[in-house]
Amino acid sequence: MNRKPRQNNGPIAANISAIRTDLGLSQEQFAEAIGTSQTTISAWENGQDPRRSNIEQLLERFPQYSLEDIYGVETGFAKTLGRPAPRRVPCAPLFGSIAGGSPIEMLPVTEYVEIPASLLARYPHAFYLRISGESMNRVIPNGSFALIDPSQQELIDGQLYALRVNGSDATIKRVRVTLTTVTLVPESFSPSFEPAEFERVAAHESIESIGRVVWFCAPLPRQQ
Repeated sequence: MNRKPRQNNGPIAANISAIRTDLGLSQEQFAEAIGTSQTTISAWENGQDPRRSNIEQLLERFPQYSLEDIYGVETGFAKTLGRPAPRRVPCAPLFGSIAGGSPIEMLPVTEYVEIPASLLARYPHAFYLRISGESMNRVIPNGSFALIDPSQQELIDGQLYALRVNGSDATIKRVRVTLTTVTLVPESFSPSFEPAEFERVAAHESIESIGRVVWFCAPLPRQQ
């Protein structure tokens, strides 16, 4: 006999709806960001109790929220949303540093960086990489955070991409694609950086696209 999903009689539905509204996302966009379906989000907001694993996925993707925001009655997000307080902003994970000069190995880090809600809605799986180096300083300054969309890995002529070179190194470069070659082009005020050209056949073995650069920002100063 099939069991009906348990309905919650507490504040979870209202809190989840308030969090989604705070992020500025539709049910479909919110569902894609946390790896579920729009009908599931609708069910939660109409009283169906989410699984604990669902809540963990939500908090992993949006670490600016807490269990108290979801499960709390007077302290849940639906109640606190209307109170005078700084608006919570969505964040994207910062996975590591990436070379903007000579390619270096990507190093994962545990940090989250604010992202405009409109960009999160458009690129729900995007993540940040930190620029380290000067070879792209004409377009992306050293120390900036580059927002990478991993769903756009196909190399298109003239676009900026995060790339792994020869297996373990990572870099951001503008890509020039012809019928026979793929060229990684630096854009620096320094003339010391030179393009790296690969034959198309060799490029498939040497270059791995991580994703397209869709935005960048300067890191906010840390509060003392």
